[in-house]
Amino acid sequence: MSTLLVRKRESQERILCSLGKLGFATREQLQEIHPLGQKRNALKVLQSMSQWLHTRRHPERDCANVYYLNKEGRQMIGCELERKYTSEVEHYLMRNDVFIHFNCPDDFETEVELVFQLHGVEKVVHPDAHFSHGDKFCLLEVDRTQSMVENKKKLVRYAELIPVFKEQFAYPPTIIFYTLTESRKERLQQLAREYGVKIETMSKNDLKMV
Repeated sequence: MSTLLVRKRESQERILCSLGKLGFATREQLQEIHPLGQKRNALKVLQSMSQWLHTRRHPERDCANVYYLNKEGRQMIGCELERKYTSEVEHYLMRNDVFIHFNCPDDFETEVELVFQLHGVEKVVHPDAHFSHGDKFCLLEVDRTQSMVENKKKLVRYAELIPVFKEQFAYPPTIIFYTLTESRKERLQQLAREYGVKIETMSKNDLKMV
């Protein structure tokens, strides 16, 4: 195999690995993560990978194409988790927004339970993702269709863990809520103040995502 073909295959496999990690991604998001050039070239690259990818139009992002691994794509990179296009896809894409905003952290992990000990009792939080940013450990909560009652429960759980965070971390974790609208952002900040939890809030407008 020529050097050019080897580089092409390596580039394709990096894209497949990103989709294995993130689950779903738009063409625009893949352009941010990988050096795919302008729209025309990015579409050409992704079209050349069609044997490994499912593609669906996504109404919540102006019918942008969303890409995810098909059976052959999963086999190519050894990914055992099969994902299907559902109403939860936008949740994945919003999580990607934050991943890209923080410059694609190497240690970005999704849907991992974090267990802490508080007075001999296990306390579990299940953020949508966690990652490092500089000297900060960040916990991400994606607020898309979540009820405020559920958000209250999350904030209560984080409030309980404040003493643990102070003991176990040089800097308390940064809790980030990424939501759809400015009004939800304000409501989340209000709830956080009520429960004594310091959070950062971002909306799609802040990240200039559509």
